[in-house]
Amino acid sequence: SIIMNKLKNCKGITMIALVVTIVILIILASISIIEGKKLIKEAKIENILTDMITIKAKVKGYAEEINSEVWDLKENKEEKIKELFKQKYNIDNTDITNNDILSQIDSNITNKICFEISQSALTEMGLMDIAQSLSDEERQNYIMVYDVNDCTNLDIVCIEGIPYDGVSYYSLSCLQNKFREE
Repeated sequence: SIIMNKLKNCKGITMIALVVTIVILIILASISIIEGKKLIKEAKIENILTDMITIKAKVKGYAEEINSEVWDLKENKEEKIKELFKQKYNIDNTDITNNDILSQIDSNITNKICFEISQSALTEMGLMDIAQSLSDEERQNYIMVYDVNDCTNLDIVCIEGIPYDGVSYYSLSCLQNKFREE
């Protein structure tokens, strides 16, 4: 009988307290999930940005080497540059027709030549990690935009665009400016 009296006096968790606890846990979990998704998306963008910077550093060396071969040409300089990039580095000339991309290319580049940085070119550059880092569905296609008048002035473009804060960024220079603002 003493045990029965003790059990009657013990009060457990009420149903209201249990519901409030569950609601609080659900709110905390949803906040964590939303923030986690945001952090993962930002990490992917920063990875692409790092890849673009790495590509730029590599092709800038190539551009300077080619410039040393053509700096004194007065005629057909652009054609010779295209030919040398193809012969030496297996980097093909291409065109950019998308106005959104063209509007984001560094405005200091006045006399543009564009070169496609293919996955095989990345591999030949020794950038196998970048070439192999993404699955086929997510693979980024890069283009180098080169200034014939100043070989050190170039930009890297991601053709697919990188969505961030509701805007698609294409060029390395625009992405870097966006991240500097933050």
